[in-house]
Amino acid sequence: MKIYTCFPHGKTKALTMSYDDGRLQDERLVGIFNRCGLRGTFNLNYGIMQYDRTRIPAERVKELYAGMRLRRIRLRTQPSGAGNSGGSQGAGMASNLPSQYIGSDGTGRIFC
Repeated sequence: MKIYTCFPHGKTKALTMSYDDGRLQDERLVGIFNRCGLRGTFNLNYGIMQYDRTRIPAERVKELYAGMRLRRIRLRTQPSGAGNSGGSQGAGMASNLPSQYIGSDGTGRIFC
């Protein structure tokens, strides 16, 4: 017996798009996705969003990323590789993205 693994609707291939850090450029990218009927996954680092003006403000997350998939990252800073032994800098130092901005499906995935 042959077993075939398929994606929804019997599709055999998938394209995934994942973007990091909630940069201001995401506004343009999300607009393009919306016009083209695409969805992407955005990994938001709330630990640095609140301090960095080049990031989407937390108050705009729900509005901007509506219909997209979101993941919370709990680092205050990202590992740079330079002078880093591979561990995560600041792991666990930042709080999660406040729940009033997002929702969850109970699986760890976050949706606007």
